[in-house]
Amino acid sequence: MRVGEFCAAAREYLHWLNGDRAYERWVAHLRAAHPEAPVPSRAAFYRAEVERRWSGIRRCC
Repeated sequence: MRVGEFCAAAREYLHWLNGDRAYERWVAHLRAAHPEAPVPSRAAFYRAEVERRWSGIRRCC
């Protein structure tokens, strides 16, 4: 594997890891399925995702 290929793969992995790809997939879905709906910002998407993921947790550990 070349250095450039490694860097590209590492960048893709980091985009996947930090949720960038989830936002991009969601925006693509929103534009295809609901073109009239406004596209919220990345920050609003992440806040909603954190809320969705952790809203059912009722304990600390």
